[in-house]
Amino acid sequence: MFEAITDSECCLCGSTSDLTGEHKIKASALRRIFGKDAMIIGHFDGEREPRLAQGPKSSEFHFGAKLCGTCNASGTQPADRTFDQFHEEVARRFDAGLGADDLFPAERYSEGAAETLNIFRYFGKLLVCQVADTGGPRLTAVAQFAVGRSDFNPVKLKIRADATYQDFTQISDDFLGFAGHGGLVINHSCGGVLSGFHSTLSLGPIQYVYWVEFRGDVSADLAEADPRFFAVTREAFRKSMKTPMTDHERRKLGFEPTQGERP
Repeated sequence: MFEAITDSECCLCGSTSDLTGEHKIKASALRRIFGKDAMIIGHFDGEREPRLAQGPKSSEFHFGAKLCGTCNASGTQPADRTFDQFHEEVARRFDAGLGADDLFPAERYSEGAAETLNIFRYFGKLLVCQVADTGGPRLTAVAQFAVGRSDFNPVKLKIRADATYQDFTQISDDFLGFAGHGGLVINHSCGGVLSGFHSTLSLGPIQYVYWVEFRGDVSADLAEADPRFFAVTREAFRKSMKTPMTDHERRKLGFEPTQGERP
């Protein structure tokens, strides 16, 4: 279920050759939103100073975790291309005023179809990279699915209007350019059992919320595979007990009020 990895290997397959950085947000998506110009990036939370990125290909948008040339090309490019087409359709539906329940174009992307699996493979790749970027292990089932070596889909997805985008548009009618990701959220049950990993991708007014859920208690497996990261998950739970997420923070990250998890 988990495999410890180093900074000098592909987070999807373990290869140590032809390593390259993977985009947190696709360069093509950033070009559509911002063009080719430099842009200000950061958290805009009043605490951390925003930074300048010279353009969509800036290293500022790369994960620290690496992919090998094979995974970055034949392994994940079909999913990348499918997601580009999928997002265009979702954006059209959003612009037409459809609600969150109708943003997924199910009539075209039927359950179990190859194109549909490719959409989830794209988010599987991002989630593996998010975990590795935080110093965590390879999620073996998710990684194999992401590169097309398995058709078992462990990734869950929902699409909705981005809460942060909505907040900014209330401040200024001129607000247009926006993209972001939610980093890695470590989920636990109310009893402290590690229950999954969660992240988000925001492109303009649309937010993709994606996550994996674990069946049963995987703590022993993680502690054996990667004791250091297991300690990270335990510390994340202790912090969440001491300082739970506010409703505003949960809203920004796409958590439902009744989800029953403690991130």
